[in-house]
Formats: sequence, structure tokens, C-alpha cells
Amino acid sequence: MGRKAAGYRQGYAKGVQQGLRKGIQKGIKEGLRKGAIDGMRQVILRQINQRFGPVPASLQRQIETIREVRTLERIAGALLKASDLGQLRRLAGHGKSAPKRKRKSFSARREGPAAAVSKRGLRRMPPLRYPY
Repeated sequence: MGRKAAGYRQGYAKGVQQGLRKGIQKGIKEGLRKGAIDGMRQVILRQINQRFGPVPASLQRQIETIREVRTLERIAGALLKASDLGQLRRLAGHGKSAPKRKRKSFSARREGPAAAVSKRGLRRMPPLRYPY
């Protein structure tokens, strides 16, 4: 039993080390992502201030709540093209993410086995009818 217990302890310690390593890597990655987003926000606000004058509080709040890199990149691109703050808001889409494409509903009319799948999972399939 001594060998089993030692093996158990060794496996447990190895698992804990792997878990810590993965957790640290994930934390670093998330921290870098948040840092990049914060940096982009600061640059955008500074550019707006230099180009159009003081940044309105409402626009500053909108920019500070954005959490997506793509949205900030779209604002930065719009900043290069805009001639005033109104045009910047129009070009950037008011800081909202790009409109998402409408997906076909999951319960769209389907035939065959796919018809038996719904949002809630599987439902009873109708009996199969063969043309012969």
C-alpha cells in the first residue's frame, strides 16, 4: 500500500502543478488582452482630443465600455476618415459591434433525420417512408 500512496501523492502533485501552470498562462493571456484593449482606448481618446478638441463625456463613456478589439479597430479606422465627431459616430457605428448576420433558425424546415433535432434536443422522429 505504500507504493500506491506514494504514486497517488506523486500524481496529485503533478496534476496540481499542471493546473497551476495552465491557470497562470490563461491569466497572463487575459491580462495581455485587457492591456491591449485599454491601450487602444487611450490612443483613440487621445487622437479624438487632438483632432476634434475635448472629448464629450458621453463619447468617452461609450469608448471606455467597449471590450472588443474589432470594435476599437473600426473606431480607429473611422477616426482617420471622419471630418467631425458626428461623422465619426456614424462611421464607427456608435461603438456598437458590427451587426451580426441573421442565422437560419435551428427549427427551419428540414427533411430527414435533421428534422428530428430541435433547440431542445431530440424529438420523436416520424416513421420513414420509402418511395418503393
